[in-house]
Amino acid sequence: MKLVGFKQNQFDLKNKNHWYLLLTVLTVIAVFIFYSNQDATIEIKNKSINIHGMYGIEIPFTSIESIDSIQSMPHIGFKSNGYSFGSVNKGYFHVTDMGNALLFVTTNSSPIIKIRMRTGNFVFINYSNRDETVRLYKTIAHQFIQ
Repeated sequence: MKLVGFKQNQFDLKNKNHWYLLLTVLTVIAVFIFYSNQDATIEIKNKSINIHGMYGIEIPFTSIESIDSIQSMPHIGFKSNGYSFGSVNKGYFHVTDMGNALLFVTTNSSPIIKIRMRTGNFVFINYSNRDETVRLYKTIAHQFIQ
């Protein structure tokens, strides 16, 4: 049986150009995974929390209802627009019993900063380093109280 318009050895790995293409694709994927697994860069300034990187956002303190520190991430139901690789979750997810949430978390690290927005949505943030997360929580909580 012969398929019309199809060459049997269309992608031949003996061809140098195919190896270059394969290497390029694998490099792009590796760079994306490396970049995506980095902790978000977070700044507190101008009475807001500025999260830079994938799914970055500016959160004015006036839009925050409460801030808490929790020891483990609530169950993540599904992602609606996000990145999840291993224990790293970034982007928009549905969190069981809470609804929509924006996550910048490494789920196997604690604590996690839980921000409840006045809209009813949540933002969860942490670093892979516990001390950095604690320091960020103290800074955010201090600014929020003022």
